[in-house]
Amino acid sequence: MSTSAAALGLTLLGLAGGCGRLGFDPFGDDEPGDSAAALIDAGPPDAACALGEWGAPERLGGNVNGADDEGGAWLSADGEELIFSRAMAGGDATLVRATRTTPGALDYTVDPTQASLVFPNAAPGAHDNAFVSADGLTLWHDIITGGTSGAVVVHTRSALDQPFLSPTPLTGAGLPADGVVCCVDLTADELTAALAYRRPGIPDDYDIFLGTRTSLVADFTFSPPEPALQTLGFECCGTWSHDGASLVYAQGAGDIQLYRAPFDGTALAAGGEVLEVARPAGALESDPHASRDGQTLLFSSNRPGSSGRDLWMIRRTCGSP
Repeated sequence: MSTSAAALGLTLLGLAGGCGRLGFDPFGDDEPGDSAAALIDAGPPDAACALGEWGAPERLGGNVNGADDEGGAWLSADGEELIFSRAMAGGDATLVRATRTTPGALDYTVDPTQASLVFPNAAPGAHDNAFVSADGLTLWHDIITGGTSGAVVVHTRSALDQPFLSPTPLTGAGLPADGVVCCVDLTADELTAALAYRRPGIPDDYDIFLGTRTSLVADFTFSPPEPALQTLGFECCGTWSHDGASLVYAQGAGDIQLYRAPFDGTALAAGGEVLEVARPAGALESDPHASRDGQTLLFSSNRPGSSGRDLWMIRRTCGSP
């Protein structure tokens, strides 16, 4: 059963900035947010740490993971804010915001009074896979309806203390006009995008395709699905490494797990290697999202210890988010 925003009593939340975060403010005060410059990453992470070994997968704590499925997560640059998708009755999903107060902790708290991100004139359906620009002024996510059609939409706002405007469809030359388009993720300079595409009438056959643009205000130009990753199975929801040199994505045909493919600036390489996350036999791993500093990777999994599909994290052994 689909539940409308009106039925839940939800309203569009006001916004005030925070370091690398959306900074949703339920009271809609007039305090100005941080400058856009404060939201941009200070620089690349320490190379030795960023290339260190991944630690063991850890399930996110707090009240983020519940009886419903969670996935499609985005993490702010400082790791203090999390936006993710939570399944609802009837196949719909909503974007939910959570925060943490202890740096490096795994506990994220969803405040039920301001949790769901509701936008004006947003279409019903499964709202999933949020991605927020470094300056906090643009938010991308996808809306899938009936499991058969879907598109990425874009919300913008003029300042960090202003609400996001109504969504507009992502546009650009070469963007598929049918089927399902979803899972946008951008490189650190936000000039290269990775998305997923499912052709109409072919269940679970998702392929990854790329788009590039010449500036932050230009439209993307999209290429056909990456030939190196194109199979009759599931290749979906890629996330760029902090340096843009590789893409982590979900792949499989029933047995879905995370892979990593090198990127030379033009195309992804064939034969993506399995990303080791100590995956138990039969567990599904999907919806990866890499932090901007290269220190953490979020993903969704039904591995033991999960209640349905939950959010998990792996962290570099030499640092914390």
